[in-house]
Amino acid sequence: MKNKIIIYSLIGLIFLSFLIWFFLFRISGTVYIDATRVLQEYSGAQVAREALELKTSHWKSNVDTLEAEFQNAYEEFERKEKGMDANIKEERRTELRKKQQQLEEYKGVMQQNAVAEDQKLSQETISDINKFLTEYGKKHRYKYILIANQVGTIAYAADGLDITDDVIKALNDAREK
Repeated sequence: MKNKIIIYSLIGLIFLSFLIWFFLFRISGTVYIDATRVLQEYSGAQVAREALELKTSHWKSNVDTLEAEFQNAYEEFERKEKGMDANIKEERRTELRKKQQQLEEYKGVMQQNAVAEDQKLSQETISDINKFLTEYGKKHRYKYILIANQVGTIAYAADGLDITDDVIKALNDAREK
């Protein structure tokens, strides 16, 4: 009987020690995630990248069509140029320069749109991740969730502090719901 009490006391002490370690060091501690991996593996980021690619592909297609139309107009002008009156020839050149300038302006606007859309989608994705991390940190009682990135914000971290896999899984699971 006395041995059972000692064994149960030891088991209880081991369990209590584990709980203290778990709550003091693991759950309420400092952890980090690898931002690059999260952005690569989070399905919401992948959807945003695909949406951006679809939009930029559409814009590029429009630019390609306009460039082809301009090229055709220019080639037609070159074919007919020799038989044209000097005044008409100058009018056509002016029209072609104007079309080329409009095309360049349109390409510039499309590039600006692509950059703005990329920034918008990136900001939305980062905002979603930050909101999720706030809730995730509260739920798991972390004091801090640090972000590791390619610049090297975290030079060293002990084993067990990287929760990137857990966060990616939870982020993707939350998105599916």
